[in-house]
Amino acid sequence: MEELSPLTISNSVLGDPTVLLTKDLETYTLYRPVDNNIRTSNEILDFLSKHFKIDRLKVGVFNLKGKKYYCYQEIDGAAEFDSWNVFLWDSKRKFNQFLSPKTLFSSFLVDLYFPLFNGSKRYILAGKKNQFAIHPVPENEFTLLSFEPTTPAQLGMTLAGISSFFKHMKNDLLVYLEDFEALNHNKLKADLKYRVSLYPEVRNIYWNEMQKCFDPEFMNYTNAELKNYILKL
Repeated sequence: MEELSPLTISNSVLGDPTVLLTKDLETYTLYRPVDNNIRTSNEILDFLSKHFKIDRLKVGVFNLKGKKYYCYQEIDGAAEFDSWNVFLWDSKRKFNQFLSPKTLFSSFLVDLYFPLFNGSKRYILAGKKNQFAIHPVPENEFTLLSFEPTTPAQLGMTLAGISSFFKHMKNDLLVYLEDFEALNHNKLKADLKYRVSLYPEVRNIYWNEMQKCFDPEFMNYTNAELKNYILKL
């Protein structure tokens, strides 16, 4: 994680710094002091995002009064992706304003095939071509990682507004699923195991949960759930 050197720091009503403005004029919010769960989980999430080509808001660390804080990037105009935003893609023309919508589908696949963090928040970054990015703080708020399988319905993929987004690309979704599964291989498993091994304080607990993601029965079941979801779009 990049060490941040802010130009300015804004304070909350409690007198604690909450927002940093960097020399590159990027804004970051202080989240909380870095601990073993944050270090390890961030390593895993960052690696999975890069491996499956999913954008993620930037993170950094900032030293304050002897403590190292985890910080995440704030982007003006970013809006959380949910079914209420359906007006942004309610026609094929509007849908075409999204850059690489495959990345959104891939982000859901990560949550389904690696159900370790209770899901992720997804953001729309407004521009000439709208883009997607994953928020760097997972839904489990960096509590101890736990393998808890989920479904497309539990992730909100079956909501009418979100289903309508994927209907625009229904003919490509099976190919995207195959592409994803081709990258979910034994080398990925080995790479993740190596990264977890760098954190001896939690490596045994984390790997005991992570290796369940590569169980053939679980992977086949997840594949079947997704094919059924695509078929019903």
